[in-house]
Amino acid sequence: MRKILLLFIASLMMYMPVMGWKNPMTLPDLEGRSLGDPYMMKYKGYYYLYVSAGDRNIYCWRTKDLVNWSSSYICCTDETTAGAYAPEVIYWNGLFYMCTSPRGTGHYILTSNSPTGPFVHQTGNMGRDIDGSFYVDDDGQWYFYHANNSGIRGCTMPTHLTFGEDVDLRCCITGQWTEGPCLFKRNGLYYLLYTGNHVWTNGYRIDYAISNRGPLAGFTPQSEQNPILIDTETPTHKALGHGTAFVGPDLDTYFFCYHNLQDNKSRRLLNFERIAWNGDKLMMTGPTDWEQDAPLVATTDYFERNEIGAEWDMPEGGQWAIVNQDHLTQAEASAEGKAIFTPCAYDSYTAEFTVKAASKASGLCGALFSYKDAGNYAEALFDGSAGTFEVDEYVDGMLKSSQKTSLPEDFDPTCWHSMRVEKNAKKVKVFIDGMQKFQLNMQETGGQVGYVTHSCAADFAYIAISPYVGGNGILDVSLPIPGMLAANLYAEASGTFSSAAITLPVGHASYLKCRSGNVLTYNVNVQRDNLYNIGIRYQAAGTTQLKISVDGMVVADDVTLPIARNEFVVHTLKDIRLPQGRHQLTIEVVKGMPSIYEYNIKRGVEHPHVMADNFDNGISSEWGYKEGSWSVVDGQLESTGRFGKMLMGGFDDIHLTDYTVECDIIYTGNGTNGGLLFRTTNASTGGADDNPVLGTDFLQGYIFMVGTSSVSLGKHNYGWQVLTSASATFSAYVPHHVKVVVEDANIKCYVDDMERPLINYTDPIPFITGRAGFRVHDTSMRFDNFQLTPKEQDPSAIRMPEEESQTQRARCGLYDLQGRNLSVRPRKGVYIENGKVRVR
Repeated sequence: MRKILLLFIASLMMYMPVMGWKNPMTLPDLEGRSLGDPYMMKYKGYYYLYVSAGDRNIYCWRTKDLVNWSSSYICCTDETTAGAYAPEVIYWNGLFYMCTSPRGTGHYILTSNSPTGPFVHQTGNMGRDIDGSFYVDDDGQWYFYHANNSGIRGCTMPTHLTFGEDVDLRCCITGQWTEGPCLFKRNGLYYLLYTGNHVWTNGYRIDYAISNRGPLAGFTPQSEQNPILIDTETPTHKALGHGTAFVGPDLDTYFFCYHNLQDNKSRRLLNFERIAWNGDKLMMTGPTDWEQDAPLVATTDYFERNEIGAEWDMPEGGQWAIVNQDHLTQAEASAEGKAIFTPCAYDSYTAEFTVKAASKASGLCGALFSYKDAGNYAEALFDGSAGTFEVDEYVDGMLKSSQKTSLPEDFDPTCWHSMRVEKNAKKVKVFIDGMQKFQLNMQETGGQVGYVTHSCAADFAYIAISPYVGGNGILDVSLPIPGMLAANLYAEASGTFSSAAITLPVGHASYLKCRSGNVLTYNVNVQRDNLYNIGIRYQAAGTTQLKISVDGMVVADDVTLPIARNEFVVHTLKDIRLPQGRHQLTIEVVKGMPSIYEYNIKRGVEHPHVMADNFDNGISSEWGYKEGSWSVVDGQLESTGRFGKMLMGGFDDIHLTDYTVECDIIYTGNGTNGGLLFRTTNASTGGADDNPVLGTDFLQGYIFMVGTSSVSLGKHNYGWQVLTSASATFSAYVPHHVKVVVEDANIKCYVDDMERPLINYTDPIPFITGRAGFRVHDTSMRFDNFQLTPKEQDPSAIRMPEEESQTQRARCGLYDLQGRNLSVRPRKGVYIENGKVRVR
């Protein structure tokens, strides 16, 4: 009973984040140092982090859980790596291969027998500029990616130490340097993440592209989403980029590590964010700079002890023992042996294994999975002498199915190899060394995991099993707000509804087809007590009403969504009060049948106020952002540098949503490429020297421009597009009064006549918050009589949580062993059945 109780507590704690992380992070031993370009590699259950540290050494750290870190290792002092840029490491057949570009002068490849080094160079300078990255596809073919002044390029690797001919992947962030490629494959699609602008500029950011044609062709930048990671405005958390996507310690959730710029361009620090998925759509759940739930951790065994212990059952054959507090061995070469890892059994799960054969002689060894009893189980086995990998399924003691494939020619069975099994109901994927080799259907019944030998002595290291598969692990943590949430990331749902597919440029996502009575509950982690705006992206053929609650308390009632029959649109629910911390956010459909796709949740402004400047006394201090050269001439603001941006308001005003903004505009020279900005966020300059010429279009927001024969409404998203225009005749050197009224997704633009808009446009995917101001590009202009007037909100529709109720709720409920209240969100049910710990 004591053993059962301990297993119960351990299993329960596996799903309870007990300590999180907060961006940006520091690591042991180098707390005051710059740690850029972070790269993560997993080997035998440990994660190894490598960084650009700026001196002649290359450093790494290791961790099991992404929260607790080792002291630093100096893994390389090779003379070729002084000032190493972006060291990356890949493991293959007993060797660790590192690529790095010392001071950005071309690449070297180094090798080591250990992930902590020492790494020694094996090649001369192979060129290819900076930021090299390896990728191995499912067929064992190696690829190399790097950055140059045309964007991201890739090539095959004829050997592990040579490069083929470069291919331009056509992934280049608009107008500026692109770097930091990271490629991975998920569900048959290739995802390429890359970083743009200069590393010392606030507009450093992450984009991504997807290909369904292969690792060197067909990449389509995801322009609707890009950039997926950016922040130019948070004082201590800006200039975000260059990192690695990897699967976390729950074996299922993707993470992205990256660096931010700190201390006025003198240091870079480490950050992590979770990646969520809506089908094939990658959704970065960040950036965050407040504490996040610690990564969930699978049930694991690292064999860091002397005795096998009670968690293992050896029902048949073999000489099993633990060697050097490092791994499990089965020493009898002729044995048919099974070792079963007993703590957990799941119908759907992800499991990882670490295996090597004792010799290259014939015989099979590998992973045991879905073990129900002696007659019902499956095995994933490699035969070192034959160079094959197979999956066998047994039902009622009989071989039901068997599949076999060849392994790469250089496969060495006596080196450590990783295996991975993803079982999602009857669908099973099996991987070896990161290569997917099988996708098959099996019996729906699951079971335990373990190790197996057939006429083969073998060693077995790190093993892990998790109840998460296919990206559902993220549902058991709190997702950050502000942020973007897919509608299907609910933790709980009630009522009858279904999901349907939506076609993306590459792949598919899904939306929820809801009806009256549906209740969708999301686990959220709110940055701060504040008002928030929730942009709901939906379709609705008829009238729809919603109710919004936090921890069961209504915060917005009788919310009506406008009818939207033909396309997904965004309607913003404004000034919803959300308390800081971990909570349950509930969306209830009171009336109608909406199809809900996703939510864009942004902070609001507690006390919006009128902001104005007539420039009679110079430039007001309320202009919170300015780039380029501006001066006041004859009581008017003039763009003396002909390039630049200005935005009115401070940090809180970044979150303004509905308002009227107006000013006088005078064109005083050639060109009319300038105008009135509104709902503008993440403004930045370009290049290494904060150049406003290079960064004119580096912002997210809208612009209204008046020309001599037309007016136009444009949208900036670190690029530029015209949304709509209208014909009209206006004179240069003459003041024209312009006004923009932006409410929800609708934009009305006026010139001189303040009663009739020249443009009346509704953006189906709007920016929902941002400041207002001016932008010019190679244009001489003057501005005057600027005024921003926020739209007053009707407070009658908003119900605030009562303080007394919040206090009372904090005193009761379920607590974990650290005294943390667990009643704010659902947990996996843990129970005991037949002496085994189970998890619903």
